[in-house]
Amino acid sequence: MAGVRFELPDGRVLLDDVSFRVGEGGVIRGLEEGVVGMRVGGTRRLLIPARLGRGTHGSARVPPNSDLTYDVQLVGVSRPGA
Repeated sequence: MAGVRFELPDGRVLLDDVSFRVGEGGVIRGLEEGVVGMRVGGTRRLLIPARLGRGTHGSARVPPNSDLTYDVQLVGVSRPGA
């Protein structure tokens, strides 16, 4: 399980400690793939093409066929059964 923080460019926290299991499809594929290899406390800018994000359908906040950019910080990792 990974915990990720989402911040807006002005530093405001949009979502804090978003938890998901890598490989289970609980978040967009680009986010799952983007956190692989990160260390706790590490930050990374993810440039996610539409096909790995919301795709041709979009969502309430994301128009169809939109590329996404996230600055993420890995705040924790837990192993199944730990």
